[in-house]
Amino acid sequence: MNKFTKIFLIPCLLLAGSLITNAKYNDINYQSDLGKKIETLEDRGILKGKGFFRENAEVPAKMFWESLFLASKYPANLDTEVLPPNISQENLLASYLSTAIKLGLISQERNFSELGFIRRSKAIDSLAKTFSLPIPKRTSKAFNKYIKGISPVAKYRGSIETALASEILTRYDTNPFRPNDFLTRREFVEWIYRAINITNKKSQLTIKGLENNKKGSLGIKLENGKVKNPRKKLSITILPNDFSGSYSQKSRIPNEHIFRAVFSEIINKYKFKENIAGDKLKKVIDGAIAGMVDSLGDKYSSYIPPANSNDFNSGLTGKFQGIGAYVEMIGKDFTITSPIKGSPAEKAGIMAGDIVLKIDGTSILGLNQNEIVKKIRGPRNTKVILNIRRSRTILDVEIIRGKITVPSLTLKWKSRIPVIGIHQFSGETADKLKIMLKNEILPKNVRGIIFDFRNNPGGFLTTASKMGSIFRKKGETIFYTEDLKKLSNYQVNKDGLLSDFPGKIVVLQNKGTASASEIIIGMLQDYGQADKVIGTVSHGKGTVQEVL
Repeated sequence: MNKFTKIFLIPCLLLAGSLITNAKYNDINYQSDLGKKIETLEDRGILKGKGFFRENAEVPAKMFWESLFLASKYPANLDTEVLPPNISQENLLASYLSTAIKLGLISQERNFSELGFIRRSKAIDSLAKTFSLPIPKRTSKAFNKYIKGISPVAKYRGSIETALASEILTRYDTNPFRPNDFLTRREFVEWIYRAINITNKKSQLTIKGLENNKKGSLGIKLENGKVKNPRKKLSITILPNDFSGSYSQKSRIPNEHIFRAVFSEIINKYKFKENIAGDKLKKVIDGAIAGMVDSLGDKYSSYIPPANSNDFNSGLTGKFQGIGAYVEMIGKDFTITSPIKGSPAEKAGIMAGDIVLKIDGTSILGLNQNEIVKKIRGPRNTKVILNIRRSRTILDVEIIRGKITVPSLTLKWKSRIPVIGIHQFSGETADKLKIMLKNEILPKNVRGIIFDFRNNPGGFLTTASKMGSIFRKKGETIFYTEDLKKLSNYQVNKDGLLSDFPGKIVVLQNKGTASASEIIIGMLQDYGQADKVIGTVSHGKGTVQEVL
């Protein structure tokens, strides 16, 4: 499979449970490279292996500091009187946080949030210091030449160079380094795993003036867990290599020399310099990146430039300004997959399957999806006219843009039967459904429930997993995903609220039902839990996308 989107296979749900039997985290394939590293950390007591790991989620502070000190075996400070104001001596993290204060990694003056996230710069600086790596006062010329994205006055530059030289970081991690991004759980596992195996690896870090020290070895002599050699004698050599980590060093980018040559010619010879000055040069690179992704011919893979990323992220939260419709490029057609319930688009008569031809009288031919969306979106109370094709009819639809807030759930009663509208799979949908079932529905001993997934375009895969857990029993498979490197099996942690529901479950769907909605409906069908599925054929999205 040469796409980098993940694939879920609905027809195989009932067979998937036998594929992964020893998994501790429900969403980790322990036969994969990441799974084996996680298992090593579990065996050493560094990770707990419980529930869902969520490899692309941020690392909470509690998990970070606890795992970091367990991995580094740095002696914890027994004097726990030196603590953040809101942390008591009885707190399980007390000795770790006291040590972190001693090392200058956190402040004694500020409250500590166990659920706060750790930035990548803080993470690597803390890792270098807790693992007692010698840190240079000044970074080398090689480091300054090859590493981008780090301020020249940043205090953590030395820690990054040491981590890079000792191969805790790879060039893949540092091009660019993105110091202000939050550390992901996958990155945390990779860095910790490399750090605990540091003495077994060939390193590019050398110490001058030590006996029997050979270039290529780490050159750190420890006595009672402490660094013997002085930091000021540290010398670091970074060998030039363009890619490492998940991109094999043996691989080469086809025609890379052509790309570099073309870019060089543009910079050196292009006469109209005003067209590539300042931010316009970034557009040149953005165009090259977008072209690379577009050439895959995969409608679910796209590149969103930094300038448009905020619009994209606001759409994921369910709050934005515009007409309120989900869209997709089907072939070359910009298609409305579903209007959002109660949105200006729905009120104006926009329907699932409508194909947009023009916006305010201007053809959209040749524009990509992001460009079209940008033209349709706009401030509330402004007008936009869409020229659409519906079956064989061409018509203009005038829409007054508004502030769009997508409700994740609604509840209506029809003849004492609850009709639960599930409109999107946001981060809070599953929790809200549990509360609704506990407080408003199950106490009334209803004889059936109708779940309305019409025009639900999907959402977060983790929410689909939580939703599936509401219906099934502990240990049962909800679904599994398969990508280029691994198979991930999603299972139920504990019996769900509706796992023993005695009444009937009926599902409503239509052409706008897609993605995560289809996962849940497919699961209910495969387990025979949906007594009826009523409506039209759903959208048919067989891929799970990941935001990078």
